Amino acid sequence: MTYITMQEAFEQSAGLTLHRTTYHRIAKPSKTKPYVRTVKVSGRRLTTIKWVEDYIRQCTEASALAQADSKPVRSAAQRQRNADRADKELTKLGV
Repeated sequence: MTYITMQEAFEQSAGLTLHRTTYHRIAKPSKTKPYVRTVKVSGRRLTTIKWVEDYIRQCTEASALAQADSKPVRSAAQRQRNADRADKELTKLGV
């Protein structure tokens, strides 16, 4: 297993360059959010490409789950039809 800096790992695995504070934030272990596994060597945080790929996969899965739980978004036409229907009902009631 070859350890490299987080910046190198993200550039090699995903072609991403992130702000330096982002690397610290996503390396912080959390019970509710995915995080990148790291080791600290001589004051530097190191990771592997596999760990970065695992993190990206976890983020993708978490995003897919969140989208599955959300309500479908109404289109502008659907909102307009609902508003027109509500106006007609209010007119019938004399409001």
